[in-house]
Amino acid sequence: MQENGQLEVLVGEWEIVTKWHGQTLRGASASFEWIEDGAFMRMHSDVEPESELAQAWGDQAPFPITAIIGADDPSGTYSYQYADGRPVHRVYSMTFDEREWRTWGVAGPEFHQRSIGTVSEDGNRIDVRYEQSHDGENWELDFEATYVRR
Repeated sequence: MQENGQLEVLVGEWEIVTKWHGQTLRGASASFEWIEDGAFMRMHSDVEPESELAQAWGDQAPFPITAIIGADDPSGTYSYQYADGRPVHRVYSMTFDEREWRTWGVAGPEFHQRSIGTVSEDGNRIDVRYEQSHDGENWELDFEATYVRR
């Protein structure tokens, strides 16, 4: 199998700085790597147990997080299979087009989620806005995160 060139910019180690309820929180990281000879991409994210982020999020912290990303050739989209430490399991749709990274899905009755990320020109920073909605039409900010390449 062959890796999808669009996603290559994600490969590597990232520090994550989160903006949540007016606070800037550090202590999370993520890594992206190709698995199964490039058929899929694996994202793994975790938090340092004593970090600002772990303390602020407390029981709401989803870490560790793992996602498996796979391409759907006919549609040009991706499947984003998500699991976290709470344990929550979800399947999102995803697109990645040049510098724009989007995920979206329905996480439960009256609970829609989406994210919109922008990759910097040099590929060393990704600014992501995570949003939620009760009806899939009116969206509100959940939190923001900035991924900075290590």
